[in-house]
Amino acid sequence: MGLISQKLPGMEAQLAASSRDPFAADTRHIAIVGAGYAGTMLAWHLHQLASAREMRVSLIDPGAGISLGLAYSTDDPSHLLNVPASRMSALVDAPRDFIDWCQARRILEREKDGFVPRRVFREYVLERFAGQLSAPAPGATVGVINDSVSAIRQAAAMSFAISLHSGIELQADAVVLATGNQPPLVPEAFRALSDTQPERVSAALHQGWADRIEQDDRVILAGTGLTMVDAALTLQSRGHRGELIAISRRGLLPVAHRKDWRGVRPTQVPLEPARGCLSMLQTLRNAVREGERWDALLAGMRREISALWTTMPPAEKQRFLRHLRTIWDVHRHRMAPASASAIRTMQESGTLKIIAGTFSDASALAGDRISVSYRARGTDEMRSVEGQRLVLCTGPDTSLVASPLLAQMQREGLLCADPNDLGVKAMPSGKLLNARGESDLHLYAIGSLLRGTLWECTAIPDLRGYVSSMAKTLLT
Repeated sequence: MGLISQKLPGMEAQLAASSRDPFAADTRHIAIVGAGYAGTMLAWHLHQLASAREMRVSLIDPGAGISLGLAYSTDDPSHLLNVPASRMSALVDAPRDFIDWCQARRILEREKDGFVPRRVFREYVLERFAGQLSAPAPGATVGVINDSVSAIRQAAAMSFAISLHSGIELQADAVVLATGNQPPLVPEAFRALSDTQPERVSAALHQGWADRIEQDDRVILAGTGLTMVDAALTLQSRGHRGELIAISRRGLLPVAHRKDWRGVRPTQVPLEPARGCLSMLQTLRNAVREGERWDALLAGMRREISALWTTMPPAEKQRFLRHLRTIWDVHRHRMAPASASAIRTMQESGTLKIIAGTFSDASALAGDRISVSYRARGTDEMRSVEGQRLVLCTGPDTSLVASPLLAQMQREGLLCADPNDLGVKAMPSGKLLNARGESDLHLYAIGSLLRGTLWECTAIPDLRGYVSSMAKTLLT
């Protein structure tokens, strides 16, 4: 059976007219909250594995249809994948699927370095998703419900009641939270300005943020990571002429993939998490001094990073987050070569300036100007920079209170926060731990909510096998 959507004729009326689950109640029902890449491909795998099993899957997302999440909803051709196409197959058993798909459409003739626009990947996944749902799977149905979830509560012994914003209530035997990243946290230094002058403060993770910026505005970008790179490239593609000033605590840009990335062969060295993160860092540095490529060492860590994180003592995790997280992020989550070249050109021309400093305050000035104060890194000197707009590129808020749904579930004891506020506390399988530390319900999370459990859990190469494994778990 194929795709059912609220947008199809008759379905919206059917849902609106009923306060119960619109699907038949005599089959196993798995509800997936969030239609980003992880949620969508989990539904794909469930449909593929269902065979003749009676099962229905509800893919619930407030967007129109399936957006695949914010990262892949962009249509800007300058927003490139930060992983080469050859490593981006959505299918575990077909590692060349995406690159073959691209080559059949002659896309790689235009993107010769192998890094394609993210909108291309979105088109690929949606095509594969639609193709799977058109395949025979007697008794298995995937339904897409474009609505937001306001609450999830335990119903009968092992089932859940899911309340939708529209007033509909669904009953599910298992729930998977695939909500993706939460909106960015407004830093304390900017809250007064954001509250009193909201038109001057935008978040680069929000749709339409650039529409409020004039071409000659001087823009202050809070953050220097991949979100800032996207923001700068967006403004450049719109013909923006004003100066961009990006500020972060360390002032570090993401490292670029080397142009010879195809020659990198994963290299593994023995790492001992029990000895601490600084010891592991020293082991990697010694390997580089002996001639190993650092990107080859990181590639060699890919398969074991979750195991290393899981076995790292709690105090060492905190040490890593305080001192090494930024260094890890800029080396692990790299820029495509073309993106790096564009950013470098903007820096050389004076269009983009990078500053290392800690934000102190932001205030409105006369006219349409603002002032942002910061302490320059390595000094006690306070400095300020003026501009017309402030754009938050600080990444998502990882605390549960950022999501009304997750906060409600936490209040009612269905889940609890990771000790380092990196999402939810869960088993390595994704099964959530409740307030008593138990995992006796069919309640799971996938993607960024598992950062505290797995650390690296959002890149497609990391998610690909994990989604397939979770689908098998849900059907046992």
